[in-house]
Amino acid sequence: MTVVAPATVDAASCVRISGGRFDAPGNDASNLNGEYVKIKNYCSTRASIAGWKLHDHGKKNTYTFRTGASINPGVTVTVYSGKGTQTSTKKYWGHSSGEIWNNTPLERAYLRNTAGTLKSSWPAASAAPPPASPACDPNYSGYCVPVVSYDLDCPDIGHRVYVIGVDIHGFDGDGDGVGCESY
Repeated sequence: MTVVAPATVDAASCVRISGGRFDAPGNDASNLNGEYVKIKNYCSTRASIAGWKLHDHGKKNTYTFRTGASINPGVTVTVYSGKGTQTSTKKYWGHSSGEIWNNTPLERAYLRNTAGTLKSSWPAASAAPPPASPACDPNYSGYCVPVVSYDLDCPDIGHRVYVIGVDIHGFDGDGDGVGCESY
């Protein structure tokens, strides 16, 4: 089955992380290419990812896609932690010692475009609703967005929401009243 984006969708918006492996077989530090992240182009057209960045939780490690980097329709690019020969579908972070992904529940891979806008993260936020406490933010409906003292992003909640008040987290980028539309 081929996934085709609607004509009104920006081609870059359907480039996202499709999976990966943070815990390499054996010792992560000695099997760096056993750690990887897969990025797929779900669009029907070629998408430029030149200057896009892939990073870990806390931005301790960042990989930047080189000038001219792009992904053909339906194609997956794998970014390995270690060293190797770069191809159109295999990219190498270039680490020679020490793993990138720390295998903890907080670890997540983030993909950002050249403007720094988060385009995708993996693994996806849990599908389970957040606990009853803290209270739900009254500015959103359709899912309980917790009231927190920090900014949330769509991957943090992992659900579509409807903005019925002030969009304090910026979930509704196009102003149509629906936030986190990719969920």
